[in-house]
Amino acid sequence: FSSSSSSSVENDARRHQKQNQLQHDHHRYHREKEDAKMVFTEKEEEEEPRPHIHVLATSNGSPYLNWQTRIMYRTFLDILQQQQQQQLEQPNAEKHMKYFTRLLHRRTDDELMKEVPTVRVDSLHPSCDKWCAFPVHDRPDAIKKWLQSEDAKRGGEKNKFVLMIETDYVFKRPMQIPSPLMEYHRSFLQQKNTRKGEVGGEEQKASAIAFHFNYINPHYPSLPPVMERLMQKLNDPKKIVDTKKILASGPAPTLIYLDSLNRLIDDYIVITEEIEKDEDAKKKLGWVREMYAYSIAAATSNVKHIVEEPRKTMLISQPPADDDLYEASMYHYTWGARYVRGKDKSSIAWDWDKRPYIDVKHVREPGKYMPPMPPEFIEEGGDLKLLDGTLVTSKLNDVMRDLIGTMRNAIQRLDTLDYNCGWLDTEPKCDFRCQTGELC
Repeated sequence: FSSSSSSSVENDARRHQKQNQLQHDHHRYHREKEDAKMVFTEKEEEEEPRPHIHVLATSNGSPYLNWQTRIMYRTFLDILQQQQQQQLEQPNAEKHMKYFTRLLHRRTDDELMKEVPTVRVDSLHPSCDKWCAFPVHDRPDAIKKWLQSEDAKRGGEKNKFVLMIETDYVFKRPMQIPSPLMEYHRSFLQQKNTRKGEVGGEEQKASAIAFHFNYINPHYPSLPPVMERLMQKLNDPKKIVDTKKILASGPAPTLIYLDSLNRLIDDYIVITEEIEKDEDAKKKLGWVREMYAYSIAAATSNVKHIVEEPRKTMLISQPPADDDLYEASMYHYTWGARYVRGKDKSSIAWDWDKRPYIDVKHVREPGKYMPPMPPEFIEEGGDLKLLDGTLVTSKLNDVMRDLIGTMRNAIQRLDTLDYNCGWLDTEPKCDFRCQTGELC
């Protein structure tokens, strides 16, 4: 060959190599997605189904939630690897984390369908596909549609616990089904509990673990009449219960037995709809009104929850309100954090909040918009404080560094998305040939 033809061959080879690498990168997350659908081995498939956890995260596909979802799902894959490693080191250890589904309540596909295992169901309110005042209004209906899907049956319905979460969580360690819920599971299979008894009858065994949110207070002086009015809308005298039985919680984070979720879902839907029709209830319950709907439904359906306190829960830690992970399996970054100096708090030493991450650029090129790390060291007894006056200790700073570091580590491994579909008015709709109500 001539030198020019040799050079041409080398260039072609380099182009093919680059193309193959691009194809490899493009499909990397698709393969991981398939792994997350079927994380059990062929040997396990042959064995009798065992109790397991199916993670369910709801979303309307907005950039704000999609940015959070990409990070959260990456950390879920990480804890699956942790779980596999733990089982290698301790062969008799239980492996409960199994499936992940993003439940997308939206009329069209979105750009995460190729990356994150998703069941899409039609939203009740098409306007919420872009913007509406209260998109979680569609969540209860979406959950019921998911419960009717084949995806909800994976691994055996009688062995499934559903971990309902929000998108602004990051996983830190595999979760285990706690002993009270395992006891409920055994009783359910033996048909020795009173799960179909009347509300207010024999004491029900706990079939769910929930988190105590101090801003959910059904017993606030002005709220019991609202609770009673909403229960009356169920048109069943047996479902009008003592308001003291209503949880101070919500649907996420909650670990719940699948049968129990099926039992409360209809009341959850009805109460959510009745709140939206009731201006007084909307005003008094505010932006957390759908959380109240779930809490009421749990009581009217006689689905007993163990409501765990912050810093004593297996579910979430919420820095900077919490200064450690404690016993939790996940971080929830609902609160922003700002380190300030001075009496007027005008000198900012460090600052981060999730709320500015609302644009498609954050979803598609997350590596360009990394959350900044908190300071590496904090002087004990120094003058750094949070905006509420809480002193920033080294312990608090360490947990903030762990949270932000976990997020950054996930972001560093996210691909740039180049689909450019589904959100901006100038873009075509996303269409990945996904069927409504089926895992895609």
